[in-house]
Amino acid sequence: MKRSAAIVLLSALAVCFLAQGCAHEKPGKTDVPIKPAVPFAKFTDSFGIAFIPISSGTSKIGTDDVNSTAGPAYEAEVGDFFISDTEITVEIWTKYFKMNRHHKWGLWESLAKYAPDDQCPVISISRDDAEQFCKYVSEVEDAEYRLPTEEEWEYAARQGNSREVYDEAALVKVREQWKYTHPVRALPPDETGLYGMCDNAWEWTSSDYRPYKGSKGIDPLFRLTTCVLRGGGFYDPCEVWTRHPSSPVRPNYDYGFRVLRELK
Repeated sequence: MKRSAAIVLLSALAVCFLAQGCAHEKPGKTDVPIKPAVPFAKFTDSFGIAFIPISSGTSKIGTDDVNSTAGPAYEAEVGDFFISDTEITVEIWTKYFKMNRHHKWGLWESLAKYAPDDQCPVISISRDDAEQFCKYVSEVEDAEYRLPTEEEWEYAARQGNSREVYDEAALVKVREQWKYTHPVRALPPDETGLYGMCDNAWEWTSSDYRPYKGSKGIDPLFRLTTCVLRGGGFYDPCEVWTRHPSSPVRPNYDYGFRVLRELK
């Protein structure tokens, strides 16, 4: 009898031990792999877009000229993000367009004239086109792609001292070969590693064209539904604070874009 009682007691203890062990197990499947986070460093995605990490901080936005439509300057705080080191190229746009059959766009003749090399920035792009691109690539990459705000764009340009290191002499030589846009890496990058922040193609942002607080600059377009482009076109290199307004549905021959990728 004593032996039987001992066996019963040991069996009960074993059941309790197993129950306690199971209580600590996480519910759900244990064989589902966890997607690793992308390190906060330069990397290239499956489309061939190279990204530069931009650390969070505070920066001046705009010019001190209160009579400018880009003034007066103010301080803005932005978070961490990745931004493509160049404008989206013809090569990447072509790859995307072959994949996304639902996107209706047909300005290939404009590309042939104004962006004749597959490493030139894709142009004749409306903001709607750029946003469709971001939405599709977000799904493929399982990450959040979007256009930068003008604050994020200018913050990145100021981080790399884009205008200060802009090489006017090098541009003269590039112009001898390329009449309109030039390959995105034809000129040296800024200190952060970003190319073409002050020339080559105007770049769409996600921001609407509105006056800055305290601005005395007058522009009738402030009252219309317009959006902001940054970065200058192939005939007009610009300052990092220069704003260019346009309709979001207008695919002008010197309008392109670069993309921002969220960390999460």
